Amino acid sequence: MTKRFVLLWVVLAGLAPLASAEELGDPAPPLVIKEWIKGNPVEIKPGTNIYVVAIWNTTSATTRNAIARLNEIQTKYKDKGVVVVAVSDETPEKIRKFMALPDVHMDYAVGADTARRTAISYMLGFKVRTVPQVFVIGKDGKFLWHGDPVRGLDQVLTKVLAGTYQVARAKDTDLYRRHLEEYLALSKRGDPRARLAGQSLMVDWTNDVSRLRDFAYVITIDTGNPHRDLTLAGQALDMAERISPTNTLSLFTARAAWVFECGRQDEAIGMMKDAIAAAKDAKEKAALEPYLRALEKRQAKLAAAAQAHSATNIVTITNVVTVTNTVTLTNAAKAETGPGTAPRP
Repeated sequence: MTKRFVLLWVVLAGLAPLASAEELGDPAPPLVIKEWIKGNPVEIKPGTNIYVVAIWNTTSATTRNAIARLNEIQTKYKDKGVVVVAVSDETPEKIRKFMALPDVHMDYAVGADTARRTAISYMLGFKVRTVPQVFVIGKDGKFLWHGDPVRGLDQVLTKVLAGTYQVARAKDTDLYRRHLEEYLALSKRGDPRARLAGQSLMVDWTNDVSRLRDFAYVITIDTGNPHRDLTLAGQALDMAERISPTNTLSLFTARAAWVFECGRQDEAIGMMKDAIAAAKDAKEKAALEPYLRALEKRQAKLAAAAQAHSATNIVTITNVVTVTNTVTLTNAAKAETGPGTAPRP
């Protein structure tokens, strides 16, 4: 989390209560704008428009990619009633300076909210902290989706406009995301409540193969987490395999990754090779091969690290022995010659 957003949540304590959504399907709060930097003022309300509200700032590393995608979205869907608006909690002067850069072109409305009211009311209820973050609001003025502007936004809008978008399914996905993030936060801190939170997640999604599989896989590949719970990941995979009618490709690769991270590297790689050899067609084989290469690459990396660690230990031991021997010989020479005399030839 950036320092800016740590400050955002701290500031929240000193503000008056704000209307904020708790889940998808809730009404979107109004935009609180101190000054419109570009475009006409945008009012979020039920009607004929679909709104894409982006919460952003000029300093995020992904801001330029988000701007490019939002420009594409506004151009593509403008004639279909889609209105894109971006809100930053930075000062109007800072936003203008950024927008004056030769490589920055924002083809949609831009507003400044230096009191952070919009960012808080939009992001707090959904427990999201990273920016840029976009929110899609339907013609009824209710939240339909939120996420990374570069991933999934176009597909969501296509479904919304076609009338095939399912809010209930999106709510289900968002709830799972929250449960997963809560577990990961506890796990990374080494909080003893992490195991219980993980088990609770598994109970909540006990009949959902894809959720259980994803949960296990996220834990398994989180190699930077010193408190990674591979036992819990294995339990989630066991549950998924019991309710799955067939051992699907994604479930099999998750199991292979888990076996590898449990220290049975050769077994995991053997599983992948056997699966590729038994593949029904070229498409299935092609889908499995990247996983095999990834495991082999990781095995080589771990072997190189172990070798380097071993070499370091050898050097350390050699240095210790050399120093010890030097001290021993020096002390022996001193004892032989006595103080104030020259060493014997």
